[in-house]
Amino acid sequence: MSGATALQTSKPDAASGSAAGKRSRKTRLVAFVALPVGLLSVAGLGVPAATHGPSGPARVVSAAKVEAQVRGTSLRVMTLNLAHGRSDGFNQVVQGGEQIRKQISAASTVIAREGIDVVALQEADRPSWWSGSFDHVARIAKSAGLGAQAHAANVEGLGLHYGTGVASRYRLADAAGHTFAPSPPTLSKGFTVARVNWPALPGGAVDVVSVHLDFASSAARKSQLDELARLLEQRGRPAIVMGDFNTGWTDDDGALRQFCQRLGLSTFAPTDGSKPTFRTLADRIDWILVSSGLEVGDYRVLDDVVSDHQPVAATITLTKRAPSPAP
Repeated sequence: MSGATALQTSKPDAASGSAAGKRSRKTRLVAFVALPVGLLSVAGLGVPAATHGPSGPARVVSAAKVEAQVRGTSLRVMTLNLAHGRSDGFNQVVQGGEQIRKQISAASTVIAREGIDVVALQEADRPSWWSGSFDHVARIAKSAGLGAQAHAANVEGLGLHYGTGVASRYRLADAAGHTFAPSPPTLSKGFTVARVNWPALPGGAVDVVSVHLDFASSAARKSQLDELARLLEQRGRPAIVMGDFNTGWTDDDGALRQFCQRLGLSTFAPTDGSKPTFRTLADRIDWILVSSGLEVGDYRVLDDVVSDHQPVAATITLTKRAPSPAP
């Protein structure tokens, strides 16, 4: 839960009172789990400012052979918060590098088994002292047979380098990483976005986004969704927006619903509370959202234990009426 230029992107009722309680409990839980740096942040020792990551074009790393574009009318996707490779353990700091490597490999196995074409990853580390000192996105891409990757360090400093990333079977282009405006005392959050060529779509391409929102403040999440919406509006393409939103459909004064309404996004059965994605609190906070002209099918919350979040997989297909091509 724990860099692009400007980018594009649900009031609590009786049911959401319970959700708000879950959110409060989750806030306490994550503050506890993020012990080494979280305590310093809350203590006001400047850690959020010292580790605020950059925004800007993101480097794409591709294997020697990577498929140029999506063939056909469907795309298999997944979103997964990697929890810095700690699986459902207490904290990555108390786990050795070899254990973290095995746990990242277990996540790779799930991604490969599900036949995923594009995976959105959050709390995904570049070499960092607290999580085995290796690139988690690169290892997953290689192990799961995904030939292209883009990775943004939304937190960078004090030996920490982590954030959001996308790994894809298809070539990635026009990639950007964006770190949201600071929201102390929590550490920085942000997103990675990249273009995937998909000839079956009018305009021939789709933007794929991996996003992670603040866990402690509904006001921060609302502001972050506005930042995301602005950039996606500027890019002007259909989008698949995936990630750890740290909010439910009826939480936070309607922020998630408003975001979807603004961009014309839809998702699978948003009010179905039987599909929680955050294991400890049985809360649905990880989402796969798609633009008009696309739809989410074969949606599954997987039981595999590779994080405190559960992997969420779906097949994205074209509807009969696709969105207009970008100008």
